Amino acid sequence: MRGRSTPALIPLTPHLRRYDWGDHGYIQGILSLPADDTPCAEAWYGAHPTGPSEARLLTDRRPLDAVLAHDPDLLGPSHEALPFLLKILAAARPLSIQVHPNAAQAAAGFAAEQAAGVPLDAPHRRFRDPHHKPELLVALTPFEALCGFRALDEIAEGLAGAPELTDLLPPFEPSSQGLLTLIERWFELSEGAVRPALGAWLDRLAAAADHDAPPHLALRLQRARGGVLDRGLIFALLLAPLTLQPGEAMFLPAGVPHAYLKGAGLELMASSDNVLRAGLTGKHVDPQALLEIVRPDARRPQILTPQPIGDGEVVYCTPTADFQLRRLSLAPGEARTFEAQGPEILLVLGEGAVSAQSGAFSAVIGQGEGCLVPHGAACTLLSAEGAQVYRARVPGGAEATTFRGRQPTPLAFGTSGLRGLVTDITDLEAYINARGFFSFLIDTGDAVPGTPVALGGDRRPSTEGILRAVIQAAKDADLQPVYCGRLPTPALTYYAVSQGWPSVMVTGSHIPFDRNGIKFNTSRGEILKHHEAPILAAVAEIRRQQYALAPAHSPFDDAGALLDPPPVPPAVDDAAQAYRARYLTAFPADALAGLRVGFYAHSAVGQDLIPDLLRDLGAEVHVVGASTTFVAIDTEAIGADQLQAMQRLVDDLAAEVGPLDALVSTDGDSDRPLILAVADGVARFCGGDVLGAVVADALGAKALAVPVSANDLIDAHFRDATVRRTRIGSPWVIAAMDDLARDGVPGPVVGWEANGGFLTGAEIQGPAGPLAPLATRDAVLPLVAALYASRGQGLGRLIDALPRRFSGAGLLDEVARDRSLALVGRLRPHGALAVQIDGDLVQWRPVEGGALRPATAEERDQTLAVARFIEGHLHPGLGFGPLAEINALDGVRMRFGNGDVIHIRPSGNAPQLRVYATADDPERVQALLDMALAEPDGLLRALLR
Repeated sequence: MRGRSTPALIPLTPHLRRYDWGDHGYIQGILSLPADDTPCAEAWYGAHPTGPSEARLLTDRRPLDAVLAHDPDLLGPSHEALPFLLKILAAARPLSIQVHPNAAQAAAGFAAEQAAGVPLDAPHRRFRDPHHKPELLVALTPFEALCGFRALDEIAEGLAGAPELTDLLPPFEPSSQGLLTLIERWFELSEGAVRPALGAWLDRLAAAADHDAPPHLALRLQRARGGVLDRGLIFALLLAPLTLQPGEAMFLPAGVPHAYLKGAGLELMASSDNVLRAGLTGKHVDPQALLEIVRPDARRPQILTPQPIGDGEVVYCTPTADFQLRRLSLAPGEARTFEAQGPEILLVLGEGAVSAQSGAFSAVIGQGEGCLVPHGAACTLLSAEGAQVYRARVPGGAEATTFRGRQPTPLAFGTSGLRGLVTDITDLEAYINARGFFSFLIDTGDAVPGTPVALGGDRRPSTEGILRAVIQAAKDADLQPVYCGRLPTPALTYYAVSQGWPSVMVTGSHIPFDRNGIKFNTSRGEILKHHEAPILAAVAEIRRQQYALAPAHSPFDDAGALLDPPPVPPAVDDAAQAYRARYLTAFPADALAGLRVGFYAHSAVGQDLIPDLLRDLGAEVHVVGASTTFVAIDTEAIGADQLQAMQRLVDDLAAEVGPLDALVSTDGDSDRPLILAVADGVARFCGGDVLGAVVADALGAKALAVPVSANDLIDAHFRDATVRRTRIGSPWVIAAMDDLARDGVPGPVVGWEANGGFLTGAEIQGPAGPLAPLATRDAVLPLVAALYASRGQGLGRLIDALPRRFSGAGLLDEVARDRSLALVGRLRPHGALAVQIDGDLVQWRPVEGGALRPATAEERDQTLAVARFIEGHLHPGLGFGPLAEINALDGVRMRFGNGDVIHIRPSGNAPQLRVYATADDPERVQALLDMALAEPDGLLRALLR
């Protein structure tokens, strides 16, 4: 087949599995096989090595996995193997209670067993391949199952009615941990204790009159098990029953315990055979592996109904990136043509046969017969009598760009979170992005049906509407939204991580009023940069689904507004209280005693929480400047006008209550601190990168991750510490902190940004107790730690003790991103991450990394040409020395021989060009910023021409 001009279709004969729980007639009837006494449980259409379908080629028949290995072009460029497995399943009696691992668990478990030399066919082998196994089941007949855990109060009630069992166990605590403890203790009991207890319980149930009560499910399971007193029978009290009618479906991600009881269905799953069993089986049960993989928050999944996508075709929407199932209804005589985007398997179910044609090749597919459609093949289907064709495929397809004639503007990731104009963040756009994130969580095993997701928001007026769309997306994704109120972003993240929940914060942070955003966190903390691509792929799939829905089936009107938006529920206070407790545990109650602090409230979401916390730590706090309209405060770009306004606040407070020690505040979502040291009534702005150095000293940090834009006093001051420079944005800082921790550097690992947001990667001992880790940008820790360290000497003296380097930042508005990127391209030698220049001597570090090395002749000429362009604008007449270094890690950072630093970088959140300046005195910093930002013909405008 290699070298073909048009891919051929490959008819498939399924591989049959004859397990003892299988039905005696269903699959045989579909495949027109002769009846026999052996049950047939499954028919496999796929290329899994333990049971590949037979490919019926033109000249011979071969296993499909061998065909694909010989000709990988059949799969397309994105797949090394067929990513899914399609099955017909027919159960006459219950299967084992089981759970499947997520991708990380499967890869780690498989590697460990391979290294240990456990044979793949060993009965006690737990991981038979390195893949996860999400699965979709569509009922072909009424289908009964147990899926997910019952509600905790229902479990408690069921256990209370089974004293024969609970007498052997500690009291049940109705919580996720209590559920895991119950299962662990049950499996620790000896067979000599379990079997008599089960027997007594079942005898009593058998004698009872009400055989429809939930506990009596255990009797049915025991009888199906041949009367064996199986330890798994307790799961009749723990798992939720579910019945699907033909055409209905359920999706089971990793970690969800389940058992199929009876019925026939079409099952589509990732191509894996990894199963961890909990009982009702004669096969190996590994309680420890089960407890590592099962999700105690898993609840009964939603019943899925197919969504129409036009022309007689429906889709079963699931959150996985491995597969998608569509059902195409062909009317008599109707032809339908499509092009396979990735490999597809067609399966015909129903009375009619289907003629399939691709180029010069054609095949007739009868009931129960399958066919592989290779990637890129144009396939035409025709049925004389009419037929139902199931299409197992990979998600994807043409990008969806229009919604009922409109072209919505998609949100984009900035340095931290999605951002966009409020006018662009319709309910539809917020929903699509949140639902895509939730799909990513479920697909990676970070959430299951029933997982709580913590939600919060800032004080922007647009936040309420976006929250409603996010709440709807969480509900539709089968997650449980928990609204934590208007609170600081780090408070929401800290609480959610402590609970093991993902979280979503609706906030535009510091960006202008006409914009907003959505910040996503997994159960472990902020999403990192390598998460963005799979999240965006999931968002694109949700977009295709929502844009394809006809208005009658869509929850949105033509403008993208929800037709029935959910209310925002009353807020729970747990997150705010847990956040306060973090600092009250680490610092003594009198930590800030004797300090008089002004808090500039403006529209910061922490305007109540933070002053109260500072008071709890002993400070005298006076709140000023609260605003009912949103105020955009960028804590790393405080201009002269803003500084004068804050000096007036200091003057007014001093006249009213006496001299201040500091004026503090935060940005809009209270994850970036703002602090001004006050001495003799004069307010002095402390830049976030300098503030970070003060806090790192106070915490005794020996390993630091900071962005390339931060003040270079850090390198001079922390000579005995490990300093890692990163790109700009908290995800990059977090990744560098993780690397430092893996490298085993001694002492606490911390990080901070030029805006002052401070991050801790592990528990640190505070002055009064442990400070819990919080690997996200935080404003409260730097405020509290700096004020605590300044007692008795003043914050200004702490700053003056640092190396004498000063920095500032500013923004040039209304600069289109493409123009900013073009400028960055002109200011950096192509292919260089960094260059150092000393006259004609050029040292070069390539973009792929490594140490500085002498530049080649071509690299040297290119570098010097770029240097001449830069020095033509930033020249000695403006006070600049010769260009000494260019760093292109993020934007372009230029260091000159006299110590001046100019760093230019496009904003990730708005059409702005950001400039950072560093010099040996504050006056020079201000002069650099004034020259750069002058309108209409300052340095930046001149460079942009």
